[in-house]
Formats: sequence, C-alpha cells, structure tokens
Amino acid sequence: MEKKRQFAMLGLFLSMVLIDLASSNAIAAEVKEPYKIGMSAARTGPAAVSYTPGSEGIRVYIEKINEAGGINGRPIKLMIEDDGGVGTKAGSNIKKFAEAGAHLVTVASVSATYGPAIAEARRANIPILFGAGSVSPKESLPPNPDPLVFATSDKGMLADPHRGVETISQIASKLGIKQVIIGIVVMDIPVAMGIAQRMKILAEKKGWGVIMSPIPPGAVDLTAVAAKWIERGVNFGIESGPTVARLMYPALMKRGWKGNFVILYEAFNYLTDIKADNLYAICSVTPLEMMNLPEHKEIVEASKKYKASIVLTENLWGWDTGKVLEKILRQAGWPPTTKKFLEVMNDFECDNRPLARLHKWTPNDHLGSLVWRAYKWDKKIRQVVPVTDWRRSSATGEIIEKVVPKL
Repeated sequence: MEKKRQFAMLGLFLSMVLIDLASSNAIAAEVKEPYKIGMSAARTGPAAVSYTPGSEGIRVYIEKINEAGGINGRPIKLMIEDDGGVGTKAGSNIKKFAEAGAHLVTVASVSATYGPAIAEARRANIPILFGAGSVSPKESLPPNPDPLVFATSDKGMLADPHRGVETISQIASKLGIKQVIIGIVVMDIPVAMGIAQRMKILAEKKGWGVIMSPIPPGAVDLTAVAAKWIERGVNFGIESGPTVARLMYPALMKRGWKGNFVILYEAFNYLTDIKADNLYAICSVTPLEMMNLPEHKEIVEASKKYKASIVLTENLWGWDTGKVLEKILRQAGWPPTTKKFLEVMNDFECDNRPLARLHKWTPNDHLGSLVWRAYKWDKKIRQVVPVTDWRRSSATGEIIEKVVPKL
C-alpha cells in the first residue's frame, strides 16, 4: 500500500515537472529573437543640448513599437551608448554594437564622430544611419554615396549653405534690408566648417559682406567675436555647429546689437526661451511649440509615458528617424541581413508628412530632398509663427523650389 502511494506521488511529481517544462518551452517559444539596433549619441558634453532630444525621440518611438507588439511579433532591442561628441568613443560604440550582434546602427552626434563611426560600420559590414539631429555626412550624398551610409537628417552638408543664404535673403526682403553684411559663427569641426565656407561663397556671390568667425569646441565667451561683428556692421548673423547660437546671440545682445540672427541648426526651443523679435529659427519639421497636429499630441503623450528626459521640437527629429527605422525593419523581414537591408534601403520611401518630410532613397542618393521653413516668436500673440514659405531643395542644394501649400 505504501509503495503504491509512493509511486502515485512520484507520478504526480513527474507530471508537474513535465507540465512545468512544457510551460517553460511555450514561454520561450513566445519570446522571439529581437531586431538589434545600436545608437551612438552625444547625450553628454557640450553638444548634448542638440542631440539628447533627438536620441530620446528614437528611444520613445521604439518603446512605443515594442509595446504594440514589435515588428511582426519581434521586439526591437535598442542599445544606446553615449559618445559625448568624441570620435574615438563613437567608433568604440559602433564596434561594441557590432560585437553584440547589431543588425543596423544609427548616430545622433557631431560630425567629429562620423569618420570613426563609419569606419567601424564598414569593418562590420552593417548599415549606418545618421539622423535625429545629425548633419548628413558627405558619404550619404549623390551621386556616389557609400553603400552602407544613409541619412534621415534634416540637415545636408551641401544643401544647408543654400538654405541659410536663401532664408536670410527672404527675411531681408521682408524687412526691406537691401545691403546684407552677414556674420557666420562656426564651430571648428569638419562638417560645420565646410558648411560655413560654402555659405560664405554663396553670400559673396550675392554681393553681401561676409565675416566668418571660427570658434573652438568648448568655447564659452564670444565677447570678442561680438565686438568684431558690431564694428564691421554685421546686420545678419547665422551659426554653423552645435550650441553656437546659445553663445553668440547673448554675446551680441549684451553689446546692444541691432541686427537679426538666424538659427540654422541650434535648438528650436531657443525661440520660446528668448522671445525676441530679431531671432529666427530654420526648422524642417512642424514645430512642437505650435501643437497643431494630431502627431504632436501623440509624441507628447508617448514622451511622458516612456519618461523622456526632455521634450522639445528636436524630439521630432528622432521620432521621424524612428518611423524610418520601423519601415526598414518591416520591409526587410526576418532574418535581417545586410543584403536584405541594402535591397530595401536603396529603393525606399517613407512619407512622414505633415510632421516631417518624405524620405526617398535611391542607389545614387542616400539622403533625398530636404524641406525647411523659418519661424520667429510673435510677441503680440505670444506664439511661434512662420515667417517664410516652405522650401524644398535637392540633397546638394542647387535646386530650390517653393512648396505650396503643404510639405
């Protein structure tokens, strides 16, 4: 009798073990292997104010996708590493991602990080995407882009000089200013310097006076630069490089400058911080400060839900990049390979209007056309308002057209 009871207990125990194993196997089967994306971003250091919002936009968007079931039931594993805007750190980050099995990597940082990041992506043979506030690298531009380098950037190395000069021309015309003397304050880093030098050439072709003022990364006091501008009669200022506008504009205003300053790259929310009549910002997305689209509400709510460290218009750059990443993954399917990604990305469209732009890549152009509009703070209605029409340009900036009535 006792033996029967023991056998019965043993049978019950084995049944429970088998049930437990079956449950464990079922759970394991449900947890699918994730898509792996690595992101190197300048989340600390002098450039963090420009790139943290965009990197948070990507993170929040991917959190939202994962909660909704991921990509065909597979989660996205986003690996984030801070590079502080330092090239060697960015290179190490990309290498780390590759060793962790990343299928694709993205960068939201300054141009000083591009060379090392691209070199490591090439070594690992994985696509690298520049977005979330980054300037598009020359390797993404037509007619012969690097096979692995793509960009969702709203900023184009060759197009931005055209964008800056065209915007100043429109504002000067509205204000009745016939003789423009432009001051260009530029951070002494590769892409920013290239953009500033090209802007100088375009401005001189218009017959404008030009003062170009390079400053080193980490500069704090621009009093001497401001004094030089005022002495030379500069009536329009523009920046090239992260954090520069937040240094130059106050230095000018402390000395009683009466000109107009255009923000080419710097944080759009600076308009709402300063609320000045002579401060303008160029933007390639419909600003969050206007809150006139359903997408704005969705982004704000998602940012709160997933605890974004900051919520500004610049988050939209990352959200825009996140939507592109999602579409690439869905079209590439599983298992993801570099071959599949490149097949998708070389014949790719992602329409993020009216929030952002239509992204279109071809084998000969890994950036596509750019759009922009200039805004300022209106003291009467206490709101950001547009001061120019939407413009669209080619990736290289030579072709510029008015966009009516929508993006």
